[in-house]
Amino acid sequence: MKRFYTFEPKNFRIFDKMKSFIAVALLMLMALGNVDAQVFRLVSSASDLNIGDTVIIAAQGYDYALSTDQQSNNRRQAAITKTDDKVTLTSDVEIIVLEAGNVTGTFALKAQGTAGYLYASSSSSNQLRTKSTLDNNGSWLITISGGTASIVAQGTNTRNTMQYNSSNTLFSCYASASQAAICL
Repeated sequence: MKRFYTFEPKNFRIFDKMKSFIAVALLMLMALGNVDAQVFRLVSSASDLNIGDTVIIAAQGYDYALSTDQQSNNRRQAAITKTDDKVTLTSDVEIIVLEAGNVTGTFALKAQGTAGYLYASSSSSNQLRTKSTLDNNGSWLITISGGTASIVAQGTNTRNTMQYNSSNTLFSCYASASQAAICL
């Protein structure tokens, strides 16, 4: 009679646990490898902007960008990583698609995370809101000098200059360039 040598079940327990650990570790590595970090480059000239481009609005001199978190009157900040002229995003950074504004020579800023247009919403308060329809207060004249962007709504609301407020850690619109500069 032939004898077959087999492992006792207690020996398999260690092997099964190792198999499970290795399988989980491989799945985690595969998941990490599939995470697409979105990287954006600094826009150095407004002439480089075109309808259909995707951009982010970042605070110049700070590691923050416009967030998908729309508050009642402004937008919160989201952390980013800056390296030279490149920015790596976190998942809560608002991705903006440039569309044609209502005023000639302007862009509409279509927020993808909140599915609406950014607009300067007041003449009496510092506000930046999002709405589903486009008007002149959501038509932005964008100029860029030395990497600094000036983004000014062309409607009737006079608090229309988009900036970063580092004291309150938010993005909003102001009557003049009184807060931290922004860039695209």
